Amino acid sequence: MLCVSCGIDLKAQDADAIIGTYLIDEGDSKVEIFRSSNGISGKVVWLKKEESGDALIFDDKNDDASLRARRVMGLVVFEGLQYKNGKWSGNIYSPRKGKSYDASFAMNDDSGDLNLKIKVYFLTISRYWTKQ
Repeated sequence: MLCVSCGIDLKAQDADAIIGTYLIDEGDSKVEIFRSSNGISGKVVWLKKEESGDALIFDDKNDDASLRARRVMGLVVFEGLQYKNGKWSGNIYSPRKGKSYDASFAMNDDSGDLNLKIKVYFLTISRYWTKQ
């Protein structure tokens, strides 16, 4: 029984390895990844344009017109990521495009940075997030 519970604890630790704050590859925003009641979630916690005082950034490209007035700062861009075989997968929302996409995250073991693969129609786009 002890060995079974140790295995479960190790899986939970592996799944939680993604938790932290990441600078996204464009360098103009940061996403905090955290454990929530829905599993692994992520929200926008920093925007370069807002810090520099340019303007507040809104979700103005959202397909749902009723959501276009919400701020991107603090916006949950994914939730409920599932961990399996060293990767996390689920849907991610892009405020830049106003759309959600299938995505998977893989961690670089050396740095803790993330490689993100986003499926856009029949293409797969790679992004790189740097752990802060």
